[in-house]
Amino acid sequence: FEKSLLCLISLSILWLTKLMESSMQSISKVLITLVLTLLVVGCGFQIRGQQHWPPQFAQLTVVSPDPTTVFMRELMTQLHASGVVTQTVTSTQAPVLVIENERLYREALTISRDARVLEFVLFLEIQFSVSEGSGSPMLGTQTLKLSRDYRFNDDSILASQREEELLERDLGRAMANQLLNEIARQTRQLP
Repeated sequence: FEKSLLCLISLSILWLTKLMESSMQSISKVLITLVLTLLVVGCGFQIRGQQHWPPQFAQLTVVSPDPTTVFMRELMTQLHASGVVTQTVTSTQAPVLVIENERLYREALTISRDARVLEFVLFLEIQFSVSEGSGSPMLGTQTLKLSRDYRFNDDSILASQREEELLERDLGRAMANQLLNEIARQTRQLP
């Protein structure tokens, strides 16, 4: 929340400076801007992607069969941006997030009359669980699945491959965000 507040205040100050430079702007517009900024901050506005984790998640062990995938890189980036210290060696104190399975695949969505694929659907599916450092389960195995569709053009195969790569990055980012939101939501409900 503090980072969001500082960001909003900084942006407001920059905008107010611009307003002051212009002789046509009145003091009422400055006051309106200030009031709107305070309302946005007061209502709990938060920059997208930032999480507020329970204290037990200040440190987190992350286990994955392949830590080099797009999804895993995005997950680690978002965890670090949220202030979580990650480790790959299990300790008895840090909770353990286990990515049990990660599967990226595509399926034909639309096929033309001459049996050519016109559109694909790209899927990213993960299975995960969370346990305490001692091994006691916090969240049992769960599955999350996201998809994105795209048009395939035989005449421009390189462009279609590039689009698939961009969608894979987008899916990885969206899945990491969804996973962190889901873990935060469910662990807040734990006793």
